[in-house]
Amino acid sequence: MTLVRMTWASKEAKAMARKAAWRIRDAFPQWRVRAEEFGGAPPRELMRAADEWEADLLAVGSPHRSLLGRLLLGSVSRTVVADAVCSVRVGRPRSRRGAAAPPRVLVGVDGSPEAGSAVRAVGRRAWPSGTEVRVIAVDDSVLPRRFRQLLPTAAAMIAGGNREAAARSREIVEWATGALRQIGLDASAAFASGDARCVLVEEARAWGADSVFVGSHSFGGALERSRAGRVSTGVAMDAPCSVEVVRAL
Repeated sequence: MTLVRMTWASKEAKAMARKAAWRIRDAFPQWRVRAEEFGGAPPRELMRAADEWEADLLAVGSPHRSLLGRLLLGSVSRTVVADAVCSVRVGRPRSRRGAAAPPRVLVGVDGSPEAGSAVRAVGRRAWPSGTEVRVIAVDDSVLPRRFRQLLPTAAAMIAGGNREAAARSREIVEWATGALRQIGLDASAAFASGDARCVLVEEARAWGADSVFVGSHSFGGALERSRAGRVSTGVAMDAPCSVEVVRAL
């Protein structure tokens, strides 16, 4: 069953909910679809509904062009991406390559198990013939020179950990491209260095991606959670295309 919920109890919102339910039902006639409206703070109500319904995916729209729309919906999508317990998709219109062109899907991975969840999310979808998938690993490990000089032993340990993470990332990229090719997708691999958020956003823009998939980490340490959240939330907010932040359930 697909649940379409609107968070503003107005005639316009109710009409939008009914129209959205109709379009989903028309595209997927085998689905059970219903529209609901409710009031309250949009992020809280959306996540409450997702929790109660045990949703696998929560989809929200991209910010409107108006300043008020960007502030309101941008705040909603940012909060939902950061705090929802299920996967979240921030939907945006397709790129200027045109509706007839096969989709281009960018998958950002690292050496974590969550990267595998993002790859599997792509593999479970039904994609049109000719869909291109680019799996990219970003090495964002940078040790300041002053840190290496002041704490050489700690720097050596961190550098070793970075090399191991890079090796795991390469393994995941090789596994992902092979697995996606086996199901008929045109998959390719890419490697880059730098700030992961900036690299993924710029790669999506330069390549003309229609969608970006990234995993959402569940690290135990506050510092690691903050870093992972910064990447996934930043990509979801700044990418020029739709972004899906995948959480393993």
